[in-house]
Amino acid sequence: MDLSARLSTYLAPDSVSKKRDLENSWLLLRALGDPHKRLPPAFHVAGTNGKGSTVAMLKSIFQTAGYVVHRYTSPHLVSYNERIELGGTPISDALLERALERVETAVETLRMHPSFFEVLTAAAMLVFSEHKADVLLLETGLGGRLDCTNVVEQPLVTVITSISKDHTEYLGHTLTEIAYEKAGIIKPYVPCIISRQTPDVYHVLLEQCRSVQARAVCCDTDFWYKSEAEGMVYHATHCPPLRCPTLGLAGHHQLMNAAGAVAAVQAQHVLPVCPAHIVEGVRAVEWPGRLQKMNHRAAKQLLGTEVDVYVDGAHNDAAAACLNRWIETSLPERPYLVLGMKRTKNPASFCKRLSAVAPWGVAVPVSGSAGYDVLELAEKASQGRIHFTAAESLLQGLQSVVQKRGHSSSAIIVTGSLHLVGAFLELEQTASQTL
Repeated sequence: MDLSARLSTYLAPDSVSKKRDLENSWLLLRALGDPHKRLPPAFHVAGTNGKGSTVAMLKSIFQTAGYVVHRYTSPHLVSYNERIELGGTPISDALLERALERVETAVETLRMHPSFFEVLTAAAMLVFSEHKADVLLLETGLGGRLDCTNVVEQPLVTVITSISKDHTEYLGHTLTEIAYEKAGIIKPYVPCIISRQTPDVYHVLLEQCRSVQARAVCCDTDFWYKSEAEGMVYHATHCPPLRCPTLGLAGHHQLMNAAGAVAAVQAQHVLPVCPAHIVEGVRAVEWPGRLQKMNHRAAKQLLGTEVDVYVDGAHNDAAAACLNRWIETSLPERPYLVLGMKRTKNPASFCKRLSAVAPWGVAVPVSGSAGYDVLELAEKASQGRIHFTAAESLLQGLQSVVQKRGHSSSAIIVTGSLHLVGAFLELEQTASQTL
């Protein structure tokens, strides 16, 4: 059985909704010898938007400074191996298979029925504990309080990125309910970096910090930034200004993520990093699928013409607003959208945020049963004041946009789902291999 098939046996659509505690994770880890107690110093990151980008920036900064970095992120774009990085490299099939075998043995002994994320996180903890590194970067999968990564009891720093409404079926329908779940990663006496939030979210997070005596380091109070050309000037109390002339990730929203990453590095003293390494790390960061431009030669090979194609994993209203701002400030003409979304998302609300900058779009399928039927998606997305048609595949959708745009120079943006991003990257890879 290959890795994908093996892991898919644990995919249960209701496993998250039934989750009430971390008991499965504790039992599994205890049976495996408590690997979560033998991890490298950890940075634990939660939030709605910006988690992955913040973790990517932390990785780039620490690697630039010469540290060995492990990383755990989700979801993956192309292969499960992307989720577990050892020393900056995705885990090998062989190593992941051996870890899964050990987890499955424990599952059978305990006669339990864990979720996909419980199994994969236990496997990740095993390999992280057995391979030396200077730092471990942990991104929550969903929420924080009941997230499997929350078994790490004493991280170096916790980070809460921007919080907005998403996954409401699991985390709650109000911002304060969602913030309460995210605040679950805040630990006693561990500094917590808090990105810019609404006042009600700030209240929840700061109350949790006070209750466990965690030092809160807040944007606009303890650290702040100013936009400067393609970069930023970072400021923090009791620290000299830090000029980062270039950011490796596109979009104004990445300034906040970069500032949060810098604040997290400066909040601890176990892993010292000089200013030059911070600046270079922010410049050199890479994070696929976030306002990523398709290789021109691959685009021509795939679509038969030269066209600017961008892919972005935005899939909620807050992320759509960030994408809207980037389009307004970075593209000379209004782009066309290629949209795929899971049924848990609101296409009309998402597209309404983009209606002023995108005139037309095409709905495409997202792999798996969780995606909208394309005709239903086109109908719902059109309620967001963008005219949508439907296509049977991502490639067909891209080709139909090329025909629609004719000889104009309008760009194409593929968005709405990280699963769609993964499918796009596979298409690009296939096209590149035929060049």
